[in-house]
Amino acid sequence: METHRIRPKHRHTHYNGYAHFRQKLGPSKIHKFQIYSKFNSFPNQLNVLQKLFLRSRPHPTSRQFLLILRCLHFAENPPTGDPKLDDPLYKITPLFDLFHNRMKQVYYPTKELSLDESMLLWRGRLYFRQYIQNKKHKFGIKFYVLTQPDGLVLKTRIYCGSNDPFVGGKGHVDKVVKYLLRDYCGVGHSVYMDNFYNSVDLTEYLLDKNTYVTGTLRENRKGNPSDVVNKKLKKGELTSAYNNKGTCVMKWHDKRDVVIISSEFGDAMHEYRARSGKISVKPESVLKYNKFMGGVDRSDQLMSYYPCERKTLRWYAKIALHMFHVIMNNAKKSKYCRRIVDTSIREKNYCMMLTSTTRRQSFFLVKKVKNW
Repeated sequence: METHRIRPKHRHTHYNGYAHFRQKLGPSKIHKFQIYSKFNSFPNQLNVLQKLFLRSRPHPTSRQFLLILRCLHFAENPPTGDPKLDDPLYKITPLFDLFHNRMKQVYYPTKELSLDESMLLWRGRLYFRQYIQNKKHKFGIKFYVLTQPDGLVLKTRIYCGSNDPFVGGKGHVDKVVKYLLRDYCGVGHSVYMDNFYNSVDLTEYLLDKNTYVTGTLRENRKGNPSDVVNKKLKKGELTSAYNNKGTCVMKWHDKRDVVIISSEFGDAMHEYRARSGKISVKPESVLKYNKFMGGVDRSDQLMSYYPCERKTLRWYAKIALHMFHVIMNNAKKSKYCRRIVDTSIREKNYCMMLTSTTRRQSFFLVKKVKNW
């Protein structure tokens, strides 16, 4: 049987020209670390990772980089015969603690915050693997993420099911919100969440902590005003109700019925100019929600341009690479960051937020409050 040989003028023999052509096309995804050294001229996050791991070496090689990734570990396993630890994430917890502590030391966020979930693709065997239908990666590891509207990640938590010691069990959604906002309550932040998290009880709890909530609301939530939820509306119509704490629940019909809850904005309507130039009228809370809610999606979008996650049998290694990617994405926004030397910056932010809070309180004093 005759063997096939590559001719001298074959396209695979001119590798450098092919790599240059591929580089002009844009970022390329490489499926194996072993062949990365052939593509080291391509713009990719792996180049940054390799420099970070091997910056103490005078001439780092890809073999050393792969050896470090193979031995990557963050916590000691319990000795043989000892009972299992209560935290199912003990293998990766030190990395998350380091990330959260460092973010609190070097950066304090803006007033607006967004809270949503994100997915990390994982198709292997893992008992806390989740399924979200509307995500690009439907099967994977579920992250609850607190971000700024521009995509800077402040805090995150992996959902491990009902056995999670921090956010699992009864009242899971409320536990998630309280866990992520634990370090940012009492200052006057505005948090934007979707209907998976929002409820009247949670909004009033955060309002007592001087934290304001705006977002969509499910019609079957406990504590919703029945006269608002059950009312039939035509296109452009709006109905609302207020409780004695100033929380507003409104129902607005655009293309369909949308139920909104807000402890910061009322039911005032504002004009909105679309990109096409068309002017429409929308509630103020809807405009603010559309403007500040997409922080987690923005973070996923920025990281999708230069992916660095690869297949592995160790779930904690893939999570670690994902967190390294998040850290590098935050570092790219360093020109917008402010280092906190003392509490003066936080006090200044607090005074600015109190000004908007005073305007909000004066609005509700003039507005006739309707209890439900």
